[in-house]
Amino acid sequence: MSIKKFDSKHPQLSELIRFLIIGTIATLIDFAVMSLIIYIPNKAAFDYNFFKVFLDKKAASTFWVALGTGLGFTIGFIFSYIFSLLFVYKSYDKRAKSKRGFLLFLLFSVIGLCIQTIGVSVGFGVLGINEWIVKIFFVFVVLVFNYTTRKKYIFNSKTKIVEEQFNCEEVKEEA
Repeated sequence: MSIKKFDSKHPQLSELIRFLIIGTIATLIDFAVMSLIIYIPNKAAFDYNFFKVFLDKKAASTFWVALGTGLGFTIGFIFSYIFSLLFVYKSYDKRAKSKRGFLLFLLFSVIGLCIQTIGVSVGFGVLGINEWIVKIFFVFVVLVFNYTTRKKYIFNSKTKIVEEQFNCEEVKEEA
């Protein structure tokens, strides 16, 4: 079965698969940027071995971890937004591409980042769960949050119809 046939026969499943692909790439971008920001100024602490960023707990300062987290999130977010419009939702809806659509996408992404940050802090810092296990768990929690909020509030034709009716009623009342 061709991709186009699968897409037309199973549009929701196809959309979910595209979301997972783009989400995985955005997460890898996030992790790569964070790892580079931690590694580059601290090469000697990692014995000039990049992969020790993932294995060695001794090296980076909180500043570099925070900077890496912020830049990784930002670059991953930009990638995710662009490819969500072009590839995942295949939405040519003006609202999704509007300033409001972008701000909603950003808002839900920041909420997802907060969920993950708090979850990892509690799981690792309070409960003592391995940081990579708790990180991976919350990546999946945020993945579900991101898909459902974006689908419901940004890339949903029903929301668009309701919003258009609401705006029309506001305009009539103002006149």
